[in-house]
Amino acid sequence: MLTRFHNNRADLPLWSYEIVGAEGKRLGVARHGYDRLPGNLGTLAAPYYRCDREKVINHTGGCVNDRAHRVFEMSDSGNPEFAEVTRHIKSALDPSINKYTSPPLRPGHDWSKPEYPPSKIWDGREQPKTIPGNWNVASSPPLHKRPEGTSSFNRNFFSNLEMNIDVGTANPMRWSKSPSTNYCKYYFRDQYGKDENNEGMPWAGRGPRSNKVECDEYPFASTYQGAAGSGRGTGHYSIRAVSGGHNDMHGRVLKAFYDKYHVATHHAFWVSVVP
Repeated sequence: MLTRFHNNRADLPLWSYEIVGAEGKRLGVARHGYDRLPGNLGTLAAPYYRCDREKVINHTGGCVNDRAHRVFEMSDSGNPEFAEVTRHIKSALDPSINKYTSPPLRPGHDWSKPEYPPSKIWDGREQPKTIPGNWNVASSPPLHKRPEGTSSFNRNFFSNLEMNIDVGTANPMRWSKSPSTNYCKYYFRDQYGKDENNEGMPWAGRGPRSNKVECDEYPFASTYQGAAGSGRGTGHYSIRAVSGGHNDMHGRVLKAFYDKYHVATHHAFWVSVVP
């Protein structure tokens, strides 16, 4: 934590590092300021808190217990206002069925060139995806929050880009780069209306957001595990065309979770889908 004493800036650790016994077992965390290892860990051991001054949604700065896991819970039946998004995430997290999610993961595809999406035509080479963040699976690694305002780093790997579709087939298409161009319009064409632009790309709908079809993604674009991966793309993610109203409401609830539990840059969290 960065603090100020008489106009002098200095680092002030709220807690010292872990106390580890001779056998390597974690015994606790001692309060900062002790000049010796505490003789009675039962009374002196304390939680480990991490503090920062980062702005998360509506609040700037905060302290969190770094030993406590933060889990974003969604109910398959209890949150009807964004049920389409919940069902999508549930499918993405299930390795027994997520090879059927879009875009399909196939060996040999170059994910660093998102302007060439893999064909939606099933050819039997589709592979299960390794998608993180599942609290209900002990071995599943967490998601990590990206800095505020950088979600486009992930979204640009499946939207707002030029798309060269079904290259090498009898019916190739090219969709120009625009804010409305995205993978969902290719993989989920039937979910959109009949109206198309002069390149054959369907429109998302007219009127309020609730009347439109939007492209949902998991892992969330607000995390380092999103579609961009480390920057060269990764096939281990999922998109699905969902109701704009459901997508909007889910986004609001996720932001509220970040805000309430101070999920700041690089902070870890999981998701859990319950009945």
